[in-house]
Amino acid sequence: MQAVPVADWDGEGNPIPGTPSWASLEDITQNDVLPNEVWEAVMDAIDAKCKVEDAERRTAAKPRLTKFMPKPRNRHCRLERECGGA
Repeated sequence: MQAVPVADWDGEGNPIPGTPSWASLEDITQNDVLPNEVWEAVMDAIDAKCKVEDAERRTAAKPRLTKFMPKPRNRHCRLERECGGA
């Protein structure tokens, strides 16, 4: 992230920009530069993306899983021969 420090202030209270420099995400997170609202928004975005990816994976895996699932039996039958089995 590029940061522009305040080099000085003019007579009207406006900042005079200094030389831009690059700040790492580590510097920003360690020095509590970002407010909690930003972190909550980031976490919400991550959660939303994870939910979408999970839904996509489950949808893609569903046809493969049904191939390996046993066929349901009639639960009211006590013996195979009562259900027409061998």
